[in-house]
Formats: sequence, C-alpha cells, structure tokens
Amino acid sequence: MGKLRRHRLLMLAWLTSFLGLALGMLLYSLRDNLSVYVTPSELKALKHVPKSLDLGGLVAQNSFFRLHGVQVRFVLTDFQQQITVFYTGILPALFREGQGVIVSGALQNNGSFIATRVLAKHDENYRPPHLPNTNGKSNKESQ
Repeated sequence: MGKLRRHRLLMLAWLTSFLGLALGMLLYSLRDNLSVYVTPSELKALKHVPKSLDLGGLVAQNSFFRLHGVQVRFVLTDFQQQITVFYTGILPALFREGQGVIVSGALQNNGSFIATRVLAKHDENYRPPHLPNTNGKSNKESQ
C-alpha cells in the first residue's frame, strides 16, 4: 500500500471516529430533552407500557368536564382509539375540545390516564389575540 493511500485511509478512519464520538456526545447530552409522544392507538398496541409517558391526540367533542375546582376529565382520541384523561391543575389558554394536546403522565390499571402536565398545540395559522388578523380585524373581534 502506498504512503498516500495509507495516509488517506488513516485520515478517513480518524474523521469517522471523530464524527461518531461527536454524534454520541450530542445524543447523550440531549437524552433528557428529547420527547416523543404516542397516540392512543399506539399506546393500546404497546406490550410494555412505561411508568410515565407522553400521550398526544385531539380532545374529543363534548368530552370535557370540570370535576372539582381545577380537576378536569376529558377524552383524548386519534379517531381510532380513545383514552379518558384526568388532570388537576390550570389548563393552557389554547385548550379546548377539538384541539390537539399532549399530556404527560401515567397510565392507570383501569385504562385511564392521570396527567401531570397538559400542553395545547396550535396550528400554523395561530395569531395572538392582540395582533390583527389577515382581514384587518383583531382575533377577538373575529370570534
């Protein structure tokens, strides 16, 4: 093997191992910040359900009930399966029936889900209420 060829091979091996190490360090540092949610259908298909997980879907129409004070119950659906969610706390401003949400918590033995956190999703057309809409009216005036 020629000197130039061996030098290129060593450089390629060094570069590959450096990039692998850098990628490994990046993924290791992000391990606590990566969050993947499952839908109700995916949750039903899981053989082993983790102690805590994130569940995503839409709040089913006519399923939201306020139980006592800040305790609420609603049904989360992906239009194939649905799961009843219980949550105690203040809900996000964008939370409503038909809206996409992600809840963090634990699945109970009875099939219900106890949420410790609720995040409301919005579509790409969301505008804060104080900004004018595309028709010139504020979002509060158009509702």
